[in-house]
Order: sequence, then C-alpha cells, then structure tokens
Amino acid sequence: MTIRPAAAKDQKVPTLHLRLLETTDLHVHIMPYDYGADSTLPGTGLARTAQLITQARAEAANSLLFDNGDFLQGTLIADWAAEHQPRGTNPMIVAMNTLQYAGGTLGNHEFNYGLPYLQRALQDANFPFVCANVLRAKGETSADDTTLIAPWKIIPHTSVATDGSAHEINVGILGLAPPQIEMWEKFNLSAPIVTRDIVDAARYHLPRLRAAGADIIVVLCHSGLGSGAHTTDMENAARPLAALGGIDALFTGHTHRLFPDPSLPKATDTDPVAGTLHGIPTVMAGCYGKQLGIIDLTLERRNDSWKPISHHVHLRHVDQLEDGQGDRGVMESIKPTHDAVLDHIRRPIGHTHEALHTLFAQMAPSAALALIAAAMDDAADTMLDGHDDADLPRSMAISPCKAGGRSGAHNYVSIPPGPLALRHTAELYPFPNAMCLLKLTGADVALWLETAARAFSRIQIGTQDQPLLNRDIPSYNFDVLHGLTYRIDPSRPVGKRVTDICLVDGTPLTATDRILVGTNAYRASGGGGYSVARRGQLLAPPKVPLRQIIQDYVTQQSPLTPSPSVPWSFATLPDTSALFTSARPELLPDDSQLPPGISAVGPDETGFWRYRLTFDPPT
Repeated sequence: MTIRPAAAKDQKVPTLHLRLLETTDLHVHIMPYDYGADSTLPGTGLARTAQLITQARAEAANSLLFDNGDFLQGTLIADWAAEHQPRGTNPMIVAMNTLQYAGGTLGNHEFNYGLPYLQRALQDANFPFVCANVLRAKGETSADDTTLIAPWKIIPHTSVATDGSAHEINVGILGLAPPQIEMWEKFNLSAPIVTRDIVDAARYHLPRLRAAGADIIVVLCHSGLGSGAHTTDMENAARPLAALGGIDALFTGHTHRLFPDPSLPKATDTDPVAGTLHGIPTVMAGCYGKQLGIIDLTLERRNDSWKPISHHVHLRHVDQLEDGQGDRGVMESIKPTHDAVLDHIRRPIGHTHEALHTLFAQMAPSAALALIAAAMDDAADTMLDGHDDADLPRSMAISPCKAGGRSGAHNYVSIPPGPLALRHTAELYPFPNAMCLLKLTGADVALWLETAARAFSRIQIGTQDQPLLNRDIPSYNFDVLHGLTYRIDPSRPVGKRVTDICLVDGTPLTATDRILVGTNAYRASGGGGYSVARRGQLLAPPKVPLRQIIQDYVTQQSPLTPSPSVPWSFATLPDTSALFTSARPELLPDDSQLPPGISAVGPDETGFWRYRLTFDPPT
C-alpha cells in the first residue's frame, strides 16, 4: 500500500515520509537456491527479497536500503568465491550494488575468510560500510580507539516533501557488531582485531554523529534484543542500546529472529506489536532474505532540521509473493558465478552404502555425525604424528549443524545411499571452520557435556507430551562427543544432567584424566557458550577446513558404511514422554526407519512434523 504520512499540526510546516528498508543475515543467500541440496529454495534469497524491495520503493517517494551484517559467508557460493575469485568482486557485493544499497554494517561472519578478503569485498561496494566497535587498536576510551572501518557516515538524501518541494536530509548511520568477534574469529585473522562494548561505543559516537549534522540517526546493530539490563560486552544488546536515546531508527539482527513479533512477551521497554524498544522504532528481518524490514518515518521540519513525528514498523515476507522466480536484475548479475558453482559442487567424490541424515540427530544416534567423527579422528592421526600426547584417549565433538530450528523445516541433511558429490560435504558441515585439537581434563569434558545438555527443556517424570527441546539452543550448539559413552537425564537441572561418562572400552573418565578433544575453531575459542574449551591446551592449531577433512576421508575411504555409533542415550524415565519437531517423515532417505522410542504424531502449522519421544522405550 502507499504510505500517507501523518498530517502536520501546522500545515505551513513541511513534512515528508522516509522509508527505511532492512536486510540482515543474508549469509550469501542470493539466488533462491539450496546449493547443498542442489535444488531450488523459493522462500529465500536476495533475488526474492528484491521483489519486496521493488514493491516497497514503489510505494514511497523517499526510501533507503541498508544491510545489517552477516552478508559475506554462509553458502557454497561464498566458499567458491573465496577460493576461486579472491580478488574478484564478491558476488554478494555485485548483487547489493545492483539493488543500490545506501549503507551497511559488519556482522561476525564477515571475518570468516580473514581481514584481507573482507577488505577487498568492501572496496568494491558502491555504498559505505560502518562499524564503531570493531577496532584495530583499543584506547582507554572510545575517543582513543582506531576503528577497522569508519564508525559512522552521513548520507545526504534528496527527498520530496508532501507539498512536492525537494529537501536534502542528512541521514546518519552508525554500525555496531557483537564484541565476541574478537574471541570467535581469532583463529581466522592474520592480524588481530579488538572490540568494544556495543553500548559504550554508541554512547560516545551518537552525539558526535548528531553534532556532525545528522538530521536523523539510523543505527545498524548486528545484535539481538537481549536483556534489558546492560552488562559489559553483551552479545545481544539492542534493548540497552535503545535506552541511550538519540536514535531515530534501530535495525537489529544476528539471532535470525523477527521483530516486530506479537508472540514475544511485552515489557516496559519492549512493544513487540508496534515494533519499538524504549519507544524507538526497531526492526529485525529474520535471515536469508526471507523477510524485509520496513521502518516508515514521518518527518517534520523544525528549527532548520528534520525531526520524526510518527513511525510505523512492519515486516514483509517472501513467501507471500505470488511470483517465485526472483528479481531478474539480481539473478542476471550473478548468473555466471551461480553456474560455475553448480559445476563445482556436482563433482563426484565417493559413495555411501548407508543413508546420512540429521532428522533425529539431537535425540538418537546419527550416521551423519558418525561419519564426520570418523573423518576427524582420521585427520587427528596425522595431526598427532610424533606428538608426545598421541597416545592419550580422544573424542571428537560434533554437532548437527543442519537440524531444523529458525532456518525452517527444510533445514536437514537427507542423503540417501549412493553417490556422494562435493556438495554433500557442505550438507554435512556448512561452515568454513577448521579443525583443531585440545587437551583437556575429564572435569573439563564433563562441563562440555553439561553445556551441550542445555539443549533440552526440563522434563517432569510421569508427564506426557511435554516440550523436549530448548528453543534458545540451536542444534549447532548441541555437541555430541564421539569416543565416549554417557547418559543425559533431562529431568535433572542444567549442570547436573550428564552421568556415566566412560571411554568406549567402558573405562570411567575421571575428573583428573587427560583426554584430547577434536573440535572446530569456533568452538575452541569458546563459541556457542562453550567457554570450557578455552581451558584446553591447543595441540594442533586450526589449519585444515573441516569440509576438506570430510571430503578427503570420503574420497579415500569410499565406499562408506558409516554406522550410527551410540555415544550417549537418554536416562530411562518411567511413564514419561516429550514432543519435538523435525522434518516430515518423507524426508527420511530410502529405507531409513524411525529410531526406537520415537513415533510420528503429525504436521504442525509451521511446516515441521511433530514427533513423540518415549523415555522408557520397549526393549
């Protein structure tokens, strides 16, 4: 619909409507295509979002489009570009230039391929990127910081008022990112970066941006809503950020959630229906281009400056579009790259006699995880060759990276027996992380497992059909430690759920025992809440990407017969059951069966399928 701004109190005072558009967490979803599954994915991709952008622009005389971070990594097209076109214009930047973005900020995943690659990508953008709290050097205060890129920028925008007159509005943009980047990406960066707290950086820069002549200030914050109370270096800090004031529009992201969202609880500082934090219009447009965030501002001319007098916040969804083809201009801009990636990912690399899927990888043994663990264990032999600790027992920490969650009911690995192509390695492990080895104590490993067990809701013994999964813990933060056996009792409080930890030969793992744990660089840096990993001694630094390790193993060991090892099981809880969601049963590869104790219930309204888990399955 065409937006009609609120009428000014004094009709002689000019007013105008300014529409601000947000994409966030695109993760290089440009085409409506799933490269891992090698199939179309109509509900995602910037080419589809572009149709919403075109509609939104057509309805408003004045509009500006911004990206809120995590645009550079996330699909096989991103990995292909990093490997095969490191000096060419990044395909994501090509698409964003095509859509004439006005500005953007950095997310944590912008650093996955290293600083030189990031800087090369930004160099080709036809619009500015800003970030105030990712630094080359950190001073005593923000005034002494040396930022990696410009902390803020003023964008002059010629706008048309309601009376038809033209005016130049100075739109100030300030960028902010999770300070955990300093920790998460330390293994990926040849030169160190440091970070500053989101709120502290904004407190310093906001008044300076206003003093420099910004009529309105738009904050691009790659951070979730978080808690209302500010603590230093919060990962998700939008609520305390909004409490600072001085912000006219706030873009959020990082957590792949939606805002406004009427299902969220209302708080004194949060209106999830109107889309405000401390009264500031705020939007979060999900991920992968499935939504477009829109903040409409009505501005009034007062004292030689433009001031917001009303606003409206809403989201638009790609799945509401009738045309499923995507924007022609965006698709044509990256078609050569898209075609080259398809040729690359379809290369055959091996064969499996067993189905590989993750539909129940959080509840039961998984051949897909067992295959990754075997590949990592094989790589560990090479890493430890000649090392003094080579004979220590070891375990491989694997999580089901694609197992539903906020990415939707299609987000599962489902590989039938038969040929394996290069794309399947990305199905099994979609991130560009490298493998490393840590030496830890048995007590450390117990804490590691307790961290993983947060993935389950508290279960009441004797109660039926209660929720099984903790929605705040994504599947990729549920680690399974192959090379051990253990039991998880979700009826017990978090921190006291894991018992009977043993090596595979049945030997109990004591608190003082030494053990090697293979994991990825993100986890080794403490990512995903696994701060215990930082206690470990790094024996083998991350050099070889996990996907390369899986590819080499598949090529060398095919044909594969991975069997679902049984690292862990649920405790037996009499007369107790829980419900969880997964993909529809038809997504199970050929001849795959439901695990013991799990039965299908039926579809839900979100596209997932509901299943029942019985904690005392028949033997």
